[in-house]
Amino acid sequence: MKPYWKKRLDNVSIPFELRLINGMQLRAPEVTVVVARVGRNLKTREYELHIRRVVRHSNWDKRRRTPTSRPGRRA
Repeated sequence: MKPYWKKRLDNVSIPFELRLINGMQLRAPEVTVVVARVGRNLKTREYELHIRRVVRHSNWDKRRRTPTSRPGRRA
């Protein structure tokens, strides 16, 4: 729980949307979620983001549970 994150998380209005990207590739898997609550775990000194729901996702194959393959490449 650093001052950097305290300053940012104290100023957000709840609920808010958070976009998470797994990697830096052009087609990296990503998900947008609604954060319903921001908690503080004083024992571990970490922030806890409580997710209400998933709004959307991309570059993810739900059936195979893997990232979608890039066009022109074999999976």
